[in-house]
Amino acid sequence: MRTRLFCCIAAILAAGCGKEGTGAGPGPTVVDQIAYLAGGNLDLLGISRVAVDGSAPREVISPRDSVYTFAWSPDGQRMAYRRNRKPGIWIVAADGGTPQQVYPDQTVIIGPEWSPDGGSVLFTAFDGHTAEIALVAGRADGSRLTRLARDSARQGVWSPRGDVIAFATEHGIYLVNPSGTGLRPLRTGLKDPYWLEWAPDGSRLAFDANAGGQIDVMVLGLDGVLVNVSDSPAEDRYPHWAPDSRRLAFDSDRTGGRQTCLVNADGSELAQPAFLAGAAQLHWSPNARLVAFYRDRGLYVATPEGAELRTVAPPPLVYGPPMWRPRR
Repeated sequence: MRTRLFCCIAAILAAGCGKEGTGAGPGPTVVDQIAYLAGGNLDLLGISRVAVDGSAPREVISPRDSVYTFAWSPDGQRMAYRRNRKPGIWIVAADGGTPQQVYPDQTVIIGPEWSPDGGSVLFTAFDGHTAEIALVAGRADGSRLTRLARDSARQGVWSPRGDVIAFATEHGIYLVNPSGTGLRPLRTGLKDPYWLEWAPDGSRLAFDANAGGQIDVMVLGLDGVLVNVSDSPAEDRYPHWAPDSRRLAFDSDRTGGRQTCLVNADGSELAQPAFLAGAAQLHWSPNARLVAFYRDRGLYVATPEGAELRTVAPPPLVYGPPMWRPRR
């Protein structure tokens, strides 16, 4: 199983709080926040957050906790995370404080991810009691654990409305209801699909997969129609949707080095912006006015056209994809 670079590019996940203003100056007045994994090496990472103008940096979880992956709650008030080689899921207030451990008997392999209503978390785990790998959903308070799929399940993702969950197996993409009922295939005959992400409008999914020996970015409609939107001998991975569900960003080595590319959801107008040379894990702000990305273990923000480029968190302590704090 390919390990989602939830770990080795080691996910900095999304944070941000408040709103972008419309100040009179040339740039936005910003109080948005971004969270990311920070530390000296991949075995000792904590969670930090910073305002989008680089002010008010804050350590939420110390690197001593050896955080592996994390995610913002939909209201931006909490973070769920898992520790490297430690069982269970931990939840902490966005301002820091004492974390609460939930599901201590579950060795989490992938996740966690919050449900859109913030009431549940989704993860893939190895159960030491049953010796099985399962896609699991449970209440954020540690109650009502539901096994959704067993054995071959990998990463799962909630639909934007929370009414269905998509998950990948070694050879396909499946859908299942949050109750564990209604399991059905969406598309089979794939090879190693991973890094699933729903379009914000819920109309389709993006992921990367092995396509005849090359790793490409795919878009899959709910009708099962598949489009290869990157189709290159290069290695193209880690797709992320724009807020309008019309465009995607993904990482590529097609230029001979790391490069973030942009493409329409139908595969047209693929671009390799010069300001994104060496960049990885681009994420749009919730209102699409800014993008954040990391490069050379630093965190940067710019407009989608590359203007107003600024350093938000300087190298060398940043790991993984920046995600903006949700707006509610």
